[in-house]
Amino acid sequence: MTMLEAPPGRKGIKRRHFLLGGVLAGGALLLGWGVQPPRQRLHTGAPLPVDEGAVALNGWIAIHPDGSVSVVVPRSEMGQGVHTALATLVAEELDVPLSAVRIAQAPIDPIFANLTVLRENLPFHPDDTGQLRQGAQWLMAKIGRELGIMFTGGSTSIKDAWLPMREAGAVARAMLLKAAGEEWKLPVAQLRSEDGFMVAPGGRRLGYGVLAAQAARVGAGIDRADIRLKEPREFRLIGKPLGRIDSRIKSDGSARFGIDARPAGMLYAALKMAPTLGATLASFEADAVRRMAGVQAVLPLPGVGVAVVANGWWQARQAASALNVSWKEGEHAHLSSSDVFEEFARALDEESGYAYHETGTQEVSGAAVTVASEYRAPFLAHAALEPVNCTAQVVDGKVRLWASTQVPSVAVDVAARVAGVAREDV
Repeated sequence: MTMLEAPPGRKGIKRRHFLLGGVLAGGALLLGWGVQPPRQRLHTGAPLPVDEGAVALNGWIAIHPDGSVSVVVPRSEMGQGVHTALATLVAEELDVPLSAVRIAQAPIDPIFANLTVLRENLPFHPDDTGQLRQGAQWLMAKIGRELGIMFTGGSTSIKDAWLPMREAGAVARAMLLKAAGEEWKLPVAQLRSEDGFMVAPGGRRLGYGVLAAQAARVGAGIDRADIRLKEPREFRLIGKPLGRIDSRIKSDGSARFGIDARPAGMLYAALKMAPTLGATLASFEADAVRRMAGVQAVLPLPGVGVAVVANGWWQARQAASALNVSWKEGEHAHLSSSDVFEEFARALDEESGYAYHETGTQEVSGAAVTVASEYRAPFLAHAALEPVNCTAQVVDGKVRLWASTQVPSVAVDVAARVAGVAREDV
């Protein structure tokens, strides 16, 4: 029996009634989901991984015995200074110097999802403040929280982290204040925080490293009223000139990038990809290449190219260069930038098109001069300075990845699918 067939003894259900009922039911579900309070962005689903002796106060912050602070940064450092900027948000509210901060890589967890990037990339003009835009942004933020996509891009790192990372610092500070009050038998109102210390009347001081374990124990008793975000006039770090905390390691060569991964027994792959846009792999001759020093395998990549796997990078690169490959040209094999702009011009002249934003278009009668301008942006590559790379290690049904990526949560999903394992095994 199909969905719209009536069972014996019952009148048929009209399709429009069925669809309308589905829409109303969906709307009710959406409304019920929408009025639920936002999911918390303070605690990770699994305990935050920390070094021995460190104490995690929430999903963003761990305090070490020496008083240094590990701050989880859920966005990729791509040269834009996000490691410094996001760490500053926590350091400001926690009242620690930036020099005391260590950067910790974020685990895969929904609290680190980028909600702002989904809102910001809806097709609305920045000047559009109507209800449609507000409703769409609200919906995308809710969906983003459910999807849990960790994403760096669109200049959204600060926008998205502005509240959750500051709140994480403020909550940790409140926990440390309460711990210090219990230690000294003093009201919290008489204490203040300063540069990684709690200070009592008369100048007595206790470092965060000493108080961390006790702060973790009293954390459950923290009331929302005990947590206060600083006013902008109180900022000592945010908005002030600061040195980049990654400058030294990038200057002396000790910074580790994705391409620096070296698990034991690692092999290297080099790719020979289609030379033109839209071309696909037709055939290749691999016998001679397979006999080259260090080569372990030559593997076709359906449609797009060939991979050569070897004991060393240079061996793989040389072998890939020596491959004799035939390509099937696509329709854009000879496409040039001038062709693209000619097509744009033709479309603007002959088709109605879509105006993303239009204002002030009014004929001025009797104007002495009419000015018309056309602006173009070239076809550019979103190219990284670090070679695009990923290292994967598969052992006993589990996958470990090292990758310089803007979307780590998506990388995990893809790796699980390719390796045929569960997501939690990546």
